[in-house]
Amino acid sequence: MIFKGNPQAEKEFARFNFQKSGKRLLGVFAFLTVFMLFIGYFVLKTDRLFQSNTMVLIFIGSELCLVPFMLIILYFTTKKLAKNLGSWELQIEDNYAVLKNPSALVKVCFADFIKYKEDSQSITFYLKGLRRFYINWFSYYEPEKLKETLRIIAGRIGTYKKEDLPLEFQKTKVEFNSKKRKSYLILVIVVIVLQVISHLFLK
Repeated sequence: MIFKGNPQAEKEFARFNFQKSGKRLLGVFAFLTVFMLFIGYFVLKTDRLFQSNTMVLIFIGSELCLVPFMLIILYFTTKKLAKNLGSWELQIEDNYAVLKNPSALVKVCFADFIKYKEDSQSITFYLKGLRRFYINWFSYYEPEKLKETLRIIAGRIGTYKKEDLPLEFQKTKVEFNSKKRKSYLILVIVVIVLQVISHLFLK
């Protein structure tokens, strides 16, 4: 069963993905900030610089200053993805799904799902770790049919068997196209450089 992206839902799609991705981004940064403080306490606790409450606050600020930068990038990324919504295609089979878009090919094995959460416009399937697979059914043609299909999948979590699938679909994975992969790597490098600069500045 194949569901096509509805270009008329561009604004709703962009808003939905920005909210979902933004929440995860903020969660990751909160974790990283706490982690860096924890490491900094044990590694730098003998440094007089870090015995000052003011410097600790600056340290936290240096971590949080990256959040607006990342949110701005995320906003323009979701806007760009939304403009190509008409080329999105969600193929749902008995035990797996394939999501195709200009940026990546996402292969989802239903056997990897451990739980789900549904709201008024979408359903989120949770995998191990931080991975999520969420679908806003109003972003596709035949939203009610897609909604019912996703509910059936949710109701069968725990019953899917990987052995019933072709080898290439036995694991959930994302395959970025070459240009998008390079852009992602560049973004990661920029974030790392900014992190290093902020820490060197403190010293």
